[in-house]
Parts: sequence; structure tokens; C-alpha cells
Amino acid sequence: MTTHRSWASRLWLTPCLAVALTALAACAPLGTTPDQPPTRTGAAGGSATTPPARPAPQPTRQPSPPAAGQGGTRCHTGQLRISVASGNNAAGHIGLRVVFTNAGDHRCTMYGYPGISFLTGAHGTQLNVPAERSAAEGAPKLIPSAAGAKAHADLLLVNTANFTTNTCKPRQAAGVRVIPPDETASAFAAYPVMVCSVNGVGIAQIYPVVSGAGGP
Repeated sequence: MTTHRSWASRLWLTPCLAVALTALAACAPLGTTPDQPPTRTGAAGGSATTPPARPAPQPTRQPSPPAAGQGGTRCHTGQLRISVASGNNAAGHIGLRVVFTNAGDHRCTMYGYPGISFLTGAHGTQLNVPAERSAAEGAPKLIPSAAGAKAHADLLLVNTANFTTNTCKPRQAAGVRVIPPDETASAFAAYPVMVCSVNGVGIAQIYPVVSGAGGP
């Protein structure tokens, strides 16, 4: 009887052991061991590869202002005839125009703002600080100037009557010292006008050079 029970027990354990082994095989992917992760495959069955890293985005290059020499060389102080004329007035202000005439025999270009300051004479002392640049009329543009052509820049002065005498200390300037754009040499244009002599009070405003003489 003991022999029969032992044989029957082994017969009962055999299918249970088979079921357990089958379940364990189903838990692990085919061809792998439990402690080794499976290899991913692509759509065609090949091994998947890590996609290449994307290059870092490059900053957008900002446009540069046009070169002053495009369409001709830059207008130099020596080839320009410079004068000052009355311009458009505004409330509490006096409008002037700085006029540039190309007195040379070849085309040249101008771009940007002239330097402006007021003097007591052609070789006199400077009154107040130089005029400040104003962008109220837009950004500068490259201005071509044929031989004999004119260009101008608007100049706006503050009326000295807007201030008390002690605040402004008005004095009459004999004219304007003008440095054309991108130049270092200056020219004097006679134009008597009252300006504040106290630095920083009633500072004039200068605008970019544009085509034509302006005015009527």
C-alpha cells in the first residue's frame, strides 16, 4: 500500500510541475532570461537605434544698416556746402533745416544724423550741449546725392521764452557747427539764433538726413 501511494503522489505532481514551468515560460519573453531586458525591435524587426540629437537652434541674424558707401562713396565734409534755413515751427519751438548740397563732381551718399552744436562765432565758444538725436521721424535711410543735389536734416530748438532768465540764460549764437554723418571734420553755417546757454536746458533736437532741401 505504501508503494502505491508514493507512485500515485509522483503521478499527481508531474502535471502540476509542468503547468508551473509553462506559466514561468510565459512570463519571460522568448529568448531572454529574467534578469536581461528584451531588445526592442523596429517595424522591420531590426534593433531600434537611439535617434540623433537635434542641433541647438541658431539665433536669427539681425539685419545691419546699409553701408554708407552703397551707390557711391560717403559724402565728405569737404565736398558739401552746408547752410541753415528756417523750417517748420512747433508750439514752444523754433524749426530750422540744415541743408547739405553736394558741391562735388561725383555721386555720394549720406546716412544718419549730423552732429550739431551752437557757437558764438565761426571760431567762438560752444553754447549749451550738442543737439540730441530724435527718432520721431523714423529710422535713418541711405540718402544718395548726385552732384549738385540737396539733402537736409530738421533741427528743432526750444524757444528760450519758455524759461525764466536765470534758468536758461539765453544768448545769441552766431551760427551752427555741423559735422556730416560719419565724418569728423566740421563746417560752420552762419545763422543768428537765441539759445539757452545753461548746459542741459532747452536742448535742441536733430533728425536724420533726408532727400531734398525741404521747405516750399
